[in-house]
Amino acid sequence: MDVLFRVVRRSPTVFSSFKRHHKLHDKWGENLDTVNDGLTFYLKYLGSTLVEEISEGESYGDGISTKAIQRVIAMEKNSGKKWRKVALNVSSQGIKMYDMVTKEMLLDVCIYRISFCTADRHHERVFAFIARNTINETMECYVYVCPKRKIAHDVTLTVSQSFSIAEYLELEEEQEERRKAEKEDNRIYASDLIEIPEDDLMPSYRRKLSDSVTSSDASTPMNLSPPSNSPCINLQDFDEEEDNLDDCFSRLAEYRSRLRPTPFTTDFIKADIETDVGHYLKNNNRCFEDYVCPKTVEDLLLL
Repeated sequence: MDVLFRVVRRSPTVFSSFKRHHKLHDKWGENLDTVNDGLTFYLKYLGSTLVEEISEGESYGDGISTKAIQRVIAMEKNSGKKWRKVALNVSSQGIKMYDMVTKEMLLDVCIYRISFCTADRHHERVFAFIARNTINETMECYVYVCPKRKIAHDVTLTVSQSFSIAEYLELEEEQEERRKAEKEDNRIYASDLIEIPEDDLMPSYRRKLSDSVTSSDASTPMNLSPPSNSPCINLQDFDEEEDNLDDCFSRLAEYRSRLRPTPFTTDFIKADIETDVGHYLKNNNRCFEDYVCPKTVEDLLLL
């Protein structure tokens, strides 16, 4: 990991090889350590709702996330409950949500289970992300209210870049494992090229093998039939259930394809990606004050 940080400091555009993500802006190299270790945002948690599975090539940004956010906001407005104040920690490992009063961890989502995040353009100060549930493998949309529109932007940007960092670290690990495997294969191949004198190849074993071959009676036919007490399997029995087996494998393949990791996307434009969260790091205390001051009623008026 230290090697990664040194590389990024020398060339902050090291992430440009990713096809699904824009390269990191130069300013991101200054905050890479902090983003990788985890950045905490103070938000208010509205709730979550189920969202439909999408087909390959589709995105949750095509109106799906907005409808999910609208459902959560409508439910919370009707409930009249106070929104839970939470601390949302975003890192290359994933997203963790803690209750600010009880300090209890309410949510722990792996970064690769997150499929979409947004600072919704139709709702002021709202941040949301869509991830696959670890219990029943359904897709859920989690919705939060931020103190300011800018903070909703910062959370979304941090999640997006955390995914890029996690992807890069995984790629580095795979390449390192591949280098180790190639080195081990070369070592084994080199050892196979070493000639061993024939006299050293276990003479006693060769002698026993030769004796056993010459002592066997070649005229005696070998009995290839199974013992009388061994169970016999009629291979024709499998033909009757061939269709059932095909159905089982088809259902298994369909189930696995449905649970395939959904590519991560966001509704950010290139100009958004090229900003940084340095101002949030400098004004962290101010952001916390903004978080504790507004009341639920005031937040409702802005949604």
